[in-house]
Amino acid sequence: MINQITPSQETRPRGNRTPDAEVELRILCVASMIVEGRSRSDILLQCATDYGVSRSTSDRYIEEAHEHLRAAYKPQIRRSAEIAKQRLETIYFKAMERGDLRTALAAQNQLSRMQGLWNDYLMKRHRFEISDDPELDERPLLVMRR
Repeated sequence: MINQITPSQETRPRGNRTPDAEVELRILCVASMIVEGRSRSDILLQCATDYGVSRSTSDRYIEEAHEHLRAAYKPQIRRSAEIAKQRLETIYFKAMERGDLRTALAAQNQLSRMQGLWNDYLMKRHRFEISDDPELDERPLLVMRR
């Protein structure tokens, strides 16, 4: 019985692993494609063409490239989030000084979303409003409208 050899088996004998340095280079190339804004299907096609790898291997490269990008941009994301938080807090306090409760509430809601405190599902499911009840306190209070 004669074994049929496919083109991919001719170029890379079975059982040989791609060296780690080559895999790392491939992952960096995939990361650059992600940064360029290329689609997943385009990256899969490029990996299959350039490296002769399967879809699952390409998906693994894409996932590892995402991890590299997350790690590389993590400090920048933290700084940007801190700046955004400070700006929203400034908007909130200035709005409260002016008595602009709508703007203050919008800033507070955005801060809460950034910090992961508000669940968008709950916000859509329940309607919130600012209480004008003078007995509650001098500060406005968020209450659920029924």
